[in-house]
Amino acid sequence: MKFDVCICSEDFASGECFCQKFNGGPELLLVKRVCHLSSLKRVARYLTQKPNYQVYFVVFAHWDTYALKVCRLIRAVDKFAVISLVTTQPVNAMAIIQSRVYPLNTYSIGDSDLNRRIVTDLKASLRLPMIGSSQKNGGWFFFENKSISLQLPLLDVNYFQTADEPHKIDVVTNFSKRTVTAKLSEIVVANPSFIRVHRSFVVNVPNIEVMDRSLQMLMMNNGDQIPVARRMMAEVGARIRSFNAGEGGVIGVQ
Repeated sequence: MKFDVCICSEDFASGECFCQKFNGGPELLLVKRVCHLSSLKRVARYLTQKPNYQVYFVVFAHWDTYALKVCRLIRAVDKFAVISLVTTQPVNAMAIIQSRVYPLNTYSIGDSDLNRRIVTDLKASLRLPMIGSSQKNGGWFFFENKSISLQLPLLDVNYFQTADEPHKIDVVTNFSKRTVTAKLSEIVVANPSFIRVHRSFVVNVPNIEVMDRSLQMLMMNNGDQIPVARRMMAEVGARIRSFNAGEGGVIGVQ
């Protein structure tokens, strides 16, 4: 799979310099087309056409009006696109959070491993559903409240559990565990793939391997075992049968 990459830069020369990074090397194996836009007006006009770009590089010197507006324009078109900030100056993390255009990847145009990081970003984008089908196919879990914003590939999410800290939950994925400020009751209604199986657990149904009725446990595909409350056994069993019958699931029941 190859990507159409869009480079946005307020300074045309800086953008052209960054474009040269895609003229050779391993990047060419992942990039089909590179588009360079400079003025904010051109970027705005171009994005209204809803282009089929998954990866955007925003090149700038300071986290200023241009960079902020470009990121917001991109997010308005596609909240799942990968946005990478390429800058010569440190970026104020709080400014990004307040802008509400995160998540973003950030690095300096002077990084010695810039080419490797570009390739890493592009390879990470292989996990993205194509624009226009991401929401339809349920490829992403997107959640936001007053405290956090989460954007994760849906099938990477195994389950959520009550954390040791008050008012926090653990998000357990195939690769990590992170603690965030949220409620399980908020999570369970955020995506139809999730079901509450216990007072302290919400699981992602496609990632259940086996339901053990005798032990009242779910075996997840990352090897973790999740308890099922007795009063939830019938509902969880019905959800698994529905998933196996209508969604091509192969969850075992014993």
